[in-house]
Amino acid sequence: MLNFVKSAFGGLRFLRSEFLYYLPLAALPALIHLLSRKKAVIYVFPSIRLLKKDALSKTADFNLMSILLLLIRTAALFFLVMYFAGPSFVLGKKEAASPGESAVFADHSYSMNRAHRGSTLWEDACRAAGEIVRALGEENPSVFVFNKGFSFEGRGEEGAAALFAKKKPAAVSGSFSEGLSKFLEQNRNIKRVFVISDFSPGSFKGETAIPRDARLLCLRVGETAKNFFIRSCGIYDRHIVVFPSLFPGGKAEYALSAWSGTERINAISASAASAAITVPGEYLSGRIELDNADVLSDDNVFFYSRPDREKTSIPVLRAGGGALGRDGAYFLRKIIERSSLFSAEAIADTSLFGEKLKAARAAVITAPNAISSSLAGALRVWVAKGGLLILFPDNDSSAQAMNRQLADLLPGRIYPVKEQTIEGGISLDVPWAGDDFGAEHYGKLSVLKFFPVRCREDALELIKAGGETLSSAVRFGEGAVMLFSLPADMAFSNLPVVAGFPPFFLRSLEYFVYERKEFRRNYFVGERISLPKGASLSFGGIEVEIKAGPDGLGLSVPVEDPGLYDVSGKGVSGRIAVNLWRGEENDLSVMTSAEIKKLFPGAEFFDIKNPEAEIAHILRGKNLSDMALLIFMMLLCAEIALAYKLNR
Repeated sequence: MLNFVKSAFGGLRFLRSEFLYYLPLAALPALIHLLSRKKAVIYVFPSIRLLKKDALSKTADFNLMSILLLLIRTAALFFLVMYFAGPSFVLGKKEAASPGESAVFADHSYSMNRAHRGSTLWEDACRAAGEIVRALGEENPSVFVFNKGFSFEGRGEEGAAALFAKKKPAAVSGSFSEGLSKFLEQNRNIKRVFVISDFSPGSFKGETAIPRDARLLCLRVGETAKNFFIRSCGIYDRHIVVFPSLFPGGKAEYALSAWSGTERINAISASAASAAITVPGEYLSGRIELDNADVLSDDNVFFYSRPDREKTSIPVLRAGGGALGRDGAYFLRKIIERSSLFSAEAIADTSLFGEKLKAARAAVITAPNAISSSLAGALRVWVAKGGLLILFPDNDSSAQAMNRQLADLLPGRIYPVKEQTIEGGISLDVPWAGDDFGAEHYGKLSVLKFFPVRCREDALELIKAGGETLSSAVRFGEGAVMLFSLPADMAFSNLPVVAGFPPFFLRSLEYFVYERKEFRRNYFVGERISLPKGASLSFGGIEVEIKAGPDGLGLSVPVEDPGLYDVSGKGVSGRIAVNLWRGEENDLSVMTSAEIKKLFPGAEFFDIKNPEAEIAHILRGKNLSDMALLIFMMLLCAEIALAYKLNR
């Protein structure tokens, strides 16, 4: 029926053609009239010829007025539907050429992947761009795409064809408004601009400066949709912590599955904002999936890759005879052995500790006061070559002795003040802690201050909890030193009840013992993968281009597809995981027309549902919506007047 109505109106086109389905409502007054008619009842009266003649004349007059009222109501409903359908009349085959050039900008961002009316929004945008190019004819507009910036695709039909050839969008849009303002300022010859996008809130921030003599049209594809996705993952030796997003409504419960190839390794149910799923150490790469199949199914997959690592022994020096020596070393050993990558050996003899130190990559000293001059010299050489030294002062530790023996190794000079809060300290993440350890870990810490750390200019980072310094860290040569300003004395029950300390402690060990010496195995779309010299990279059996980079590294071209990439070369093998950026592009709500016009002052706005039928009318059609509304109002006034007369 819809196609019949369109063909019946010839040159008419409709910007909102779905409203034509409501045209049968125009017959509603006639239907009501027919259903409400009553069968005439015949009464026999005395034959009064004059009275009968007068009654018949009034009845005929009444029927004529009723039919006229019926026609007015039918026409009023017809023109009301026409107003909402947005009719326009094409005046000719081609709009008169406007002075200046035209440019088409198509949004090639991740949110354009969602399906809408049987196709993706990106396909709709490509069709709309093609229709604009064909409608403008010899004007031959320039065609651009935007996500992290502008990319010129070509002019006219060539540019429109280049859009269809582009891969599935995978990047996250940057701020489009600022970039377009600069572009129009630098290209004053462009007088008409078409922006085709789903207008998700994350891509458009700030007002766009449009030249007075330029015309801008915003063409929106798509509608609001809900999305449920994996925000990020923390990859550890035996488990992977998944952080899903329930925005904008999501579901209270979900299921996680860990896969390696076609084998499902594990599956769990969860309901919290994070969930840890166990992945045995023999599975070095794979993917984590959510059960929620929504509008962007790629969001429900997170690829992971981790290297094969041997178990490493960490020597723990039980120097001194205080509570820390008796209980602290034991507790630290228990923390270390929570990881399958490490083992701990508690040592009381400093000479034996020195021997173990030569083969160790990290070491712990629980009473720095007992460090001799010879051991301090050995520690300097060992740390400078890449070792990680972790120090815990105890009740008997002397600030003067530590400053005397280890002043150049310490992150800051130590002052023997019982309780003190550092004013004006700056809270920074330790560089190897990553995003997995934030303020919530340290906000729970209740530390008893024995040795407040006052930063020197060369102190690099501070971790703070509740205004008190928990620990400080400094780089020394190729290695680093971490100084914790709390004791591990079990009598104070500090460490056993602190949730943030064990994972932070282990994360630091993992970084210095393994990760800093390995090439990255987890990337995001759009990044260049860095490989050792001579290594090769492939994806789906196809070689990825590798170019020489700084420091003898090989750099791939920016990767565009999420998934597992195979890497091979001298001393290197395995897989690299590449994931989507998961940011504001996952917010699939859309801006209202008022919000869009606020960001693009003076711009015209259209919702595009059928590019092939609507673009020509946007460019060349004479809008008849206002005329349809005017006729409807006139018919409504006539209906009111006629109904009033009949009622009287």
